[in-house]
Amino acid sequence: AKAYPSVHYWAEIETSILPRRLGNIFDLVIHANKDNWPREKIMDEIEKIDQEVNHYIKKQLDAKPGLKNRLENFKPQYYDSLKGI
Repeated sequence: AKAYPSVHYWAEIETSILPRRLGNIFDLVIHANKDNWPREKIMDEIEKIDQEVNHYIKKQLDAKPGLKNRLENFKPQYYDSLKGI
């Protein structure tokens, strides 16, 4: 098992953002015709998940610069995406 640093803000992502957005995707799929899923709408929701999660993470990291440094120093190869945040 791998150890990862604690991410205190994960609860908001896991209990609010992901269920809402993934629920939207589920609704799109179950209300679509059997073999005709609304791919553009699904991709739009996936992009919104990405934007919303990244915005939330950026907001949290901006408020606590020490956390960002701790994450970058823990395993830099896993946190390349943080460089643009």
